[in-house]
Amino acid sequence: MSSLPMRLITQKRIVHFMVHNPTSGKELGSWVKVIKSAAWKNWADAKAIYGHRLDVVKVSSSTSVGVFDIMNNRWRLIVAIHFSARAALRGRVYVLRILTHKEYDKNIWKKEL
Repeated sequence: MSSLPMRLITQKRIVHFMVHNPTSGKELGSWVKVIKSAAWKNWADAKAIYGHRLDVVKVSSSTSVGVFDIMNNRWRLIVAIHFSARAALRGRVYVLRILTHKEYDKNIWKKEL
C-alpha cells in the first residue's frame, strides 16, 4: 500500500502571498502541486525532489523546519512538516512564513518558531 499525499495547511497563506506578490504565482503554484502529490516519509524524501532548494534548519524550539528557495532566493518559504510513516495516514505541511531573503537573513524567525 502506498502512502497518501501530503496535506497542505494552510494554502490560504500562499494564496494571500501570491495576490500581493504576483510574480511568485507560477513558482508557488508549482510548489503547491508538488506538495499535494508528494508522499514524503522524511526529510530525505523531500530533499530528493528539491535538492539544494530545500534546507532543513533547526529553530530555537529545537524542531527542524524546511526552508524552500522561491524564485532564486527572492523569497524563502518556511514550513513545518509532520511526516507519516504509516501508509494510511497523510503527512502534513504547515506553511509558517514566507519571507524576503533580507527578512530571512535577520534570523528573527528562528527565535519565533
